[in-house]
Amino acid sequence: IAWLLVKIGRHPLGQWSLAIILGGGIGNLIDRMAQGYVVDFIRFAFWDRFPTFNVADIAITVGVALLLIYILFIEGKKEKKRGTA
Repeated sequence: IAWLLVKIGRHPLGQWSLAIILGGGIGNLIDRMAQGYVVDFIRFAFWDRFPTFNVADIAITVGVALLLIYILFIEGKKEKKRGTA
């Protein structure tokens, strides 16, 4: 994540996405170190086959989605400009 942060530079979407991923990872790591397992507590009662998850998992998922948006739409435009210039 540190390497990506240096590569992304100062773009806010890239920075926020990496910060959210890092925060979710740290949250799960704290759970794992303190209790020996990650506490998953969000469960949809009406959807039995859907996995149980926690807030850190949500943060990681949202962060990865934002990072993909950044890579595809913002970084991709920069690469096209560099290639055609």
